Amino acid sequence: MKRSTYVSGVLLAASLVAASASEATELRGRVDSRNASTGYFFPRRGALVEIRASNGAVVGQARSGGDGMYYLSRIQPGNYVLVVNGVRFPLGVANVPSQDIAPVLVP
Repeated sequence: MKRSTYVSGVLLAASLVAASASEATELRGRVDSRNASTGYFFPRRGALVEIRASNGAVVGQARSGGDGMYYLSRIQPGNYVLVVNGVRFPLGVANVPSQDIAPVLVP
């Protein structure tokens, strides 16, 4: 009896680890631009934001809102490229429920 309880516990623990390993992450970030004449930063409305895998496949896509914010759902943990209006930034997605991306500056 003890052996089967132990094996069941090990299998349960292994399945919980496997389930958490594939947890999808919600991403949130902001796109900014700089006014050429004043030098002030402002939120970039309507920027095309893509998350691309190492093979170039798009795994997530959004447009920034009036506040420059964008939101992407169900991104698997790993290393990606964040592409904002054609400008590329390296991006690591952690195995957490939600992750804030540092603001990016685009022309």
